[in-house]
Amino acid sequence: MSRLSIETPGRAQMVLSGLNRDMERRLDASQPGLCPVDMSLNFLRLCHAQTCGKCVPCRVGLNQLAVLIERVLDRAAALEDIDLIEDTAQVIADSADCAIGYEAAHGRTTRSMSSMAGVSAG
Repeated sequence: MSRLSIETPGRAQMVLSGLNRDMERRLDASQPGLCPVDMSLNFLRLCHAQTCGKCVPCRVGLNQLAVLIERVLDRAAALEDIDLIEDTAQVIADSADCAIGYEAAHGRTTRSMSSMAGVSAG
């Protein structure tokens, strides 16, 4: 028989859970009609502020992703920028050293942003 093993969440997982709870409260308190892409950008910035900054995907990549999403919100983005957002988010999600970087990038893929906005990504 194997021994009983109880796993406790790591620091990154606890921080990420707290960030998710904060965003849930913000969504509950937000007015109807709030732009989901804008909320996504705010979550990305929140995660970027909480990362340790030791790995390049979090330190540089999340900031670059935020800049690209801001261009979309400012209506200054080209179609190539949407592909760049997708590629950048995927690279960050694949290479981040922590759960915070992974979740921040994973939720910012254009597929997930498009589904939040009710637009087909194709």
